[in-house]
Amino acid sequence: MEHYYLVVIKMILAIILLLIYSRVSTSRSIAPATPTDQISNMVVGAIVGGNVLSPDVSILESVLTMGLWTILLLVIRLLKKSNPKIKQSIDGSDLVLMSDGKFDVDKFEEAKMPMDQLMHSIHLQGINSLEQIDEIILTAGGSLIVNTKKDKDNSLLVISRGDILEDHLEKAGKDRNWLNQKLQEHNVKNVEDVYMCEYFDNDINLIMK
Repeated sequence: MEHYYLVVIKMILAIILLLIYSRVSTSRSIAPATPTDQISNMVVGAIVGGNVLSPDVSILESVLTMGLWTILLLVIRLLKKSNPKIKQSIDGSDLVLMSDGKFDVDKFEEAKMPMDQLMHSIHLQGINSLEQIDEIILTAGGSLIVNTKKDKDNSLLVISRGDILEDHLEKAGKDRNWLNQKLQEHNVKNVEDVYMCEYFDNDINLIMK
């Protein structure tokens, strides 16, 4: 009977820890989950399930395990934010499946996406044929960006909370020197003062902190 009481206490504690974990480790986002998010959720599920059901794991050990995993996750997040190369190596980078109306078979094979899934996604966006498409981008989060030949290119986020997104700048065909010049034209002296900056139509749109 004592074992069942311990399981109930652990379950209540697990719910509390999961609520704290979700508040600390995640941010509100409309983007699909990154590989880091998916792995962390699976690990948390394994930790909670194992700790609750195992009579050999004490309540203190359960708390310490969840605490250590949350700290590790926050460290990984800080590393990703501080270094774009680390972020790219962990979460991956966007794949350009089609550019200037030309389909890249090698990139598509690298993405390991079923062909019927690609066509279904395109048809859901009201596009009848690949012939109408200028560019297809598969983001690191798994979403599909499709630009038709009659569309203008979508804007690109080049600064987020003071951090310059080098891969997006490269995708826009620009570099730091160009961005710094544009910031000077907008009387911005420090990039850390920029909350958000998007590139569109060979210019930038700024939102300051």
